[in-house]
Amino acid sequence: MEPPTIPGRFSLLPAVHLADTGYIDAKRLLSSRTRYDVDLLGPPRGDYHRRGRENKGFAMRNFTIDWEQHHAVCPAGQTSANWVPTLDPKGTPVIRVNFASSTCKACPHCFDCVDADGVRRTLTLRVPELQIALQTARQRENTAEFRQQYSKRAGIEGTISQGVRAFHLRRSRYVGLAKTHLQHLLIAAAIDLARVHAWLVGDPRAQTRRSSFSALMMPNAA
Repeated sequence: MEPPTIPGRFSLLPAVHLADTGYIDAKRLLSSRTRYDVDLLGPPRGDYHRRGRENKGFAMRNFTIDWEQHHAVCPAGQTSANWVPTLDPKGTPVIRVNFASSTCKACPHCFDCVDADGVRRTLTLRVPELQIALQTARQRENTAEFRQQYSKRAGIEGTISQGVRAFHLRRSRYVGLAKTHLQHLLIAAAIDLARVHAWLVGDPRAQTRRSSFSALMMPNAA
């Protein structure tokens, strides 16, 4: 996420930066906004826990987190028993939120909430700023506005592919960041000129590449 160290670098930063899932995590979402005032837009990784993957039962997103009072409320209306700041196995600060085992055992929704090998529900939260950034990104992913904005990503991928295949974008001909940056600007201009030429001479757009499997299943499709 560090911008290139060239004159006027901050004036080149976009208001919104479209990225794929590999670049969307809590730390980048927060730092891009607070350090560079850039809205990092993309689909974050989903909830990898069973309830989140299967969309069954009570997933993390179904709980209400009260950061000021230091407790969580489950969808059944039960409040957590304790709130413990700690470190995960990688040394990252997290917050363990535990519900009372007596409450969970008596709850009619226990099977929808507690794992088969557990006796009570626990949540692992990131620090507030990171957790809120990630949760906001996950909620935004389900909106029509997000889908409309992110649809531009297809054109970005096509442009990158053209730059790499036709203009050797991934190979720097010069030494030094400033010269490499100038090369990228010239390649961008060359792509624009190539597209203008194709439009003027009526060169039709290429068809989207079909996978071998698609071609096998629909051999007569256009």
